[in-house]
Amino acid sequence: MPTARAARWRWPAPESIISPAWSPDGRQLAYVSFETQKAVVWVQDITTGARRLVANFRGSNSAPGWSPDGQRLAVTLSQDGLAQLYTLPATGGTPTRLTRSSGIDTEAAFAPDGRSVFFVSDRGGGPRSTACRLPVATRSA
Repeated sequence: MPTARAARWRWPAPESIISPAWSPDGRQLAYVSFETQKAVVWVQDITTGARRLVANFRGSNSAPGWSPDGQRLAVTLSQDGLAQLYTLPATGGTPTRLTRSSGIDTEAAFAPDGRSVFFVSDRGGGPRSTACRLPVATRSA
């Protein structure tokens, strides 16, 4: 019976990562690192180790989630104050805002068909988060 061999791989950054998210093809990992002294989103190619900074906007950049086609990331940005949802190309670029609420919207996950994003929000007030669904454009943003 064949056995799998675990590969040892070392993160190039001295800081720990949070919110790791595998790309649909399993070749890339999006994650949040604090190595620049604030939360920013990186995407790293697991085979080559090459990485690119994809979200380094004003405020916090967090909670990456891949679109099913691997072309976009949903991220939580607080560039305008409260944490809101955006999409951006997985290669980096200009974010497209998805939510405008008076609450904190975060932890986005694309539906399998890529037409909706599910996320949690504190829009209802009080201590509990609410699960929400939002249609998104099917074109790459």
